[in-house]
Amino acid sequence: MAEENDMRMPLIALLAALAAAGHPAPLFSPGERLHYRGYVLGWIPVGDVWFDTSRSVHEGREAYRFDARALGRYVVYTLDIRLTSIVDAATLRSSRFWRREVGSEKREYEVIFDRERMEGLYRRKRGRFSTVEEMDAAPMDAGESFPIGPDVNDILFTLYFARDIGDRVGNARHYRFVEKDYVWKALVTVTEERRLDLGRAGAFDALRISIEPDYADHPDKREEFRGLFGVEGSLEVWVDKKTRIPLIVRGRVPFVYVLRPTVTVVLQDYHI
Repeated sequence: MAEENDMRMPLIALLAALAAAGHPAPLFSPGERLHYRGYVLGWIPVGDVWFDTSRSVHEGREAYRFDARALGRYVVYTLDIRLTSIVDAATLRSSRFWRREVGSEKREYEVIFDRERMEGLYRRKRGRFSTVEEMDAAPMDAGESFPIGPDVNDILFTLYFARDIGDRVGNARHYRFVEKDYVWKALVTVTEERRLDLGRAGAFDALRISIEPDYADHPDKREEFRGLFGVEGSLEVWVDKKTRIPLIVRGRVPFVYVLRPTVTVVLQDYHI
C-alpha cells in the first residue's frame, strides 16, 4: 500500500464498511441527511458522523455528490475526516473521490476513475504536515494507476449504491470497492430480521447484515484489510428494511488486545 494503515478511531471507516452490501439499484435521493454517534464499550461517546447527498455537475455531466464527515476526540487525539464522492448520474459509477483529514493528523488524497481505460489514479499529498495551511499549500503527487473493473466504485458511494441487497434472510453477495490504491472484496450476508427501537430516531423493521472480508485471492492482505474497516474480524450491521439506511454498526476496536472492546455507531436523526 502507498500509505501506512491508519491507527485512529474508526467512525467513518465503520460506516463505509457497508460498502460490501449491494445490488445495482441504489436507494438514495438528493437532500438526504444522516447523523450518527459513535460509542466505545456501548456507552462512552467518541464522536459523530454526518452524511449528505446532493446534485452536482462534473466535467459538464450531471452528477451526484456525497459528502461525509467524522468528528470526534479520544483522549488527546482529535479526529476530523471529510470524504467527498462524485458520481455520474447517468451511469451511477464513481468519477472522483477525495479524502481530507484535518484533525491531529493531516492528510489528503484523491482517486480519479477512468472508465474508458478501466483504471483508477491514486494521488496524495506526501509528507507530514503540522498545520492545515501547510497541507493546503502542498501539491498532489503525480499519482499511481491501478486496474479497476466496471463494477468497482469508491468506498463512500458504495455505501449508497449497495442498499438494495434484498430483504430475504440468507441473501449473500460479494462487492468490490476502492480504498486508496487497492480494490477490496467482501462477502455480505443478510442474517436476521428484527424490530429495533432507537429512541428519538424512531423504531424500525431492521435487517442484520454480516460483513466478512474475502481474502481468497490475496491472503497476504489480511492485516491491511483490518486497517480499512477500522475494526478486527467481521462487522455487525443493522439497516432499515424499507430505506436501507444504516441504523447500527458494531465491531471490535483495532490495536487493543486486552479487553477486546467494541465500537458502536448509532443513528441519531435523519432526513430523507
